Amino acid sequence: MLAAALAGCGGGGGDNDPDLLLGSWRKLDPVSRAVQAQLTFDPGGRVSVQAEGATSASAGLFEADDAHLVIESTDANDGMRYRDRYPYKVSKDRLIMRVLQPTGRHDGIVGTFKGAFSSTVLGPTGSWDKAFAVTWTITFRADDTVRLVETPEATGAPSGGSGDDSPGTAPVVALEGTYQTIGPNAYQTSFATSTETLTLNFSLADGVIGDLYVR
Repeated sequence: MLAAALAGCGGGGGDNDPDLLLGSWRKLDPVSRAVQAQLTFDPGGRVSVQAEGATSASAGLFEADDAHLVIESTDANDGMRYRDRYPYKVSKDRLIMRVLQPTGRHDGIVGTFKGAFSSTVLGPTGSWDKAFAVTWTITFRADDTVRLVETPEATGAPSGGSGDDSPGTAPVVALEGTYQTIGPNAYQTSFATSTETLTLNFSLADGVIGDLYVR
């Protein structure tokens, strides 16, 4: 999942109103403020994604409860049908996708944030098979260093569960890196792996981190 950089409904437990998703949302570059992507959710359960520079939007389906968003779409690279599930947070004018919640007190970005993400793929027999189910724990330190741990879901744990609190599991990836501020409440992390430098951006909004979209 780290290589895919967070590739995108179970029970609730959140405080979102899914009806607030309806309409169009824009993801802005934190520096230039140019539109990087646009999401449009319609009442019929369809979602379209228009990426920066794309000549057309890709279409998919979505479901949402008060805590999690599920988007079903066809991957442009492998042609497979995926259902990506992750936490979200929505208000009238802000949508945070792929949310990581603070695990305790934090001072702005300095602190530890955690979120569970999962995906299933449509198999040849028509069943949805698990592609991955992991938890990310990311710790931002005051000295501009950052640690990212990806933990797999434990065997037998509920889909989308945290996994790292269950017996018999261990982190499959633990990366140390640095981060810098690239815009108002926007941060860029860099992790050196054995083959490349992994760069991930996070926005801090409404007390959580993730991908920020606005109306």
